[in-house]
Amino acid sequence: MNQLVRPEAPFLPPGLPSDIAFVPDGDAVRLKAIFIESIGNPHTRRAYGQAVSEFLAWCSDQHVPAVAYVKPLHVTQWVELQAKNHSVLTVKQRLAAVRHLFDWLVTSHIV
Repeated sequence: MNQLVRPEAPFLPPGLPSDIAFVPDGDAVRLKAIFIESIGNPHTRRAYGQAVSEFLAWCSDQHVPAVAYVKPLHVTQWVELQAKNHSVLTVKQRLAAVRHLFDWLVTSHIV
């Protein structure tokens, strides 16, 4: 018997900042989809979603107006901030989440 498997919610935590134009409207659904389709482990998916949400919120706090304006310096500053409060492994996982996000943004021609 085939049953649809509902993905674990939330794919991304609901606290995504609204004032950063991160992805065009139609791509927001695809952004959530990458966390479902490409990350099989629900714990990793949740951790990546949390890291991406925190990164986006931090970008918003830094007055980054859109994803096109995120520079390597922003990522470096965010990672350094993470290193003050988290273990090396946690920082590496959070950086992997941001890399995963930007890989998708580049291959989707959003950035």
